[in-house]
Amino acid sequence: MSELGKDITRIRKVCVRSYYLFELAELYNVSKFIMRKRMKQHREIGKPDGYLYDEKQVSLIFHLITLPSNIRLIKV
Repeated sequence: MSELGKDITRIRKVCVRSYYLFELAELYNVSKFIMRKRMKQHREIGKPDGYLYDEKQVSLIFHLITLPSNIRLIKV
């Protein structure tokens, strides 16, 4: 049986927590450069604390930059 007809999309569940830039880029399936470029358009996100974006910033990122269709946001 051919695998071409099967389009299996893996649904990922993520929660709002502190994330590194590379982790956010991985969620959005883009490079760190593109992720930084997208976030730069939204000044209200602010700069990370060291290398981490805190929960408040991540919540704002998820609100301002639409998540891919295979990502489900869960509340913990």
